Amino acid sequence: KWSTNSSDKEKFGYTDEDEWKEAKKIALYDYVTNLNKMIMQRLWDAILFTASGKPVESNAKVEAMRHILVNDTVTSLMDNDLNIDIDEWMQHPWKMPAILAW
Repeated sequence: KWSTNSSDKEKFGYTDEDEWKEAKKIALYDYVTNLNKMIMQRLWDAILFTASGKPVESNAKVEAMRHILVNDTVTSLMDNDLNIDIDEWMQHPWKMPAILAW
């Protein structure tokens, strides 16, 4: 479990402060990416597909959400594309797909 207490770096085997900060940044980015991916997958399943897994027929709810659920950023996220600008999400959280969908 990560902590904001920098003295915890020794518990994780880090002695260098810069390496510790980078490790925490990587862990945070991984968490944010996985959280967004999980939420978007659940929304896809709930809005775009029936319980049997077939695509739903187009309706007002689907069309209202389509531009949020189906776009280049979400496709890249779901395809594990490493070119997603996570720094942008960290500076502007409202640009995360999960926040946009909410």
